[in-house]
Amino acid sequence: MTLKKFTEILNYEEPDFGYHGKWYTICWPRGCFPNVDFGVAACDGTGEEFRLFHGLDDLLDNCIIEGKSLREILPEIEM
Repeated sequence: MTLKKFTEILNYEEPDFGYHGKWYTICWPRGCFPNVDFGVAACDGTGEEFRLFHGLDDLLDNCIIEGKSLREILPEIEM
C-alpha cells in the first residue's frame, strides 16, 4: 500500500489492516482529519495493545509492529 492511498483511506474510514497474519484496527477517538488522534488496537479482542497517536506522522513513525514502524511496513500491509 502506498502512503498516498493509505492517507486517502484514513480521510474517510477507520480501517482494519493485516500484517503477517495478525489484524489491527485504526480508529479516530478524537478530532477531525487531518488534525486527529489515531487509536490502534490488535483485532484479537483483548484490547491490550491499544495505543494512541497524535496525528498522521506520529501514527506512521511511532506505531511499532513487530519491531518496525507502520511507515516501514506500509508496502506490505493488507487492507
